Amino acid sequence: MDYLLGNSATRLETAITFPGADRECELAGPLPGTPVPDFGASDCDCGSHLLEVSVDDSVLEVAADAGGIVDS
Repeated sequence: MDYLLGNSATRLETAITFPGADRECELAGPLPGTPVPDFGASDCDCGSHLLEVSVDDSVLEVAADAGGIVDS
């Protein structure tokens, strides 16, 4: 995340948090989108935690349905 936000062309539009829970690995697989290989998962066995998605709200819906709090 720090790497991406260090680029002036990057904009953070929405954050999804799971207070009191680490759900990155659990959600990385079922979220819609195409994983960016070897990005954001250096501390686990997942292939990636960064997804390329289209400009729709399906990721937000899936994350919210899993108990995430969407902050836009």
